[in-house]
Amino acid sequence: MDVKAQLSIAVVPLLVMSITFGAALSIWNEQMPIAYDVSALPSSMDNYSVVFLGISPGSNSILGMVEKTTTHITRSDNISALNGTNDSNYMVLIDGDWARKGNQGELIGAVRSLILKGIPLVIINGESDIIRQAIEGDQHIGYMISISSNPLHSDGIHYDVERQSGESYAYSSIDGDLALAGMNAYTWCAQFLDG
Repeated sequence: MDVKAQLSIAVVPLLVMSITFGAALSIWNEQMPIAYDVSALPSSMDNYSVVFLGISPGSNSILGMVEKTTTHITRSDNISALNGTNDSNYMVLIDGDWARKGNQGELIGAVRSLILKGIPLVIINGESDIIRQAIEGDQHIGYMISISSNPLHSDGIHYDVERQSGESYAYSSIDGDLALAGMNAYTWCAQFLDG
């Protein structure tokens, strides 16, 4: 069997998971009609630390449901906020609208550092090219991206630094609104954190 062969499994309508060796688990979510009842989430989903990078008109919407799930949110429009966290058990959510307007080189460097540390991150509302550029040249980090012009498109990555095989997990989603996009990103990242 070719190790680069791709296996696709339909999990629920409109949700497809793809696995490629060396590398990636990708979730595609085309406007899934799921509304989260945050009070119904398992307690293991509560209070993960989130660094939210970016301030744009959509930032409050992105964090709308996430703020009902955790009180540990650091919000900043300064990339240096990514260096101020001593805890390695956190996730990073980045406002893609803000990312498009900032210093791309500095952001790509910061994203690369986070990926290599094994910090799960998602760029919400576009800009998957930042992740691609951050891991460019690292053949041990696999990543599948999806190209979409939809403004509610999100992409993420988690590189498993614990495993010798260098597995990485990729996230790709198009959600119905920014609040749902933020909650889906939070839920995806939380699975990689110690509860």
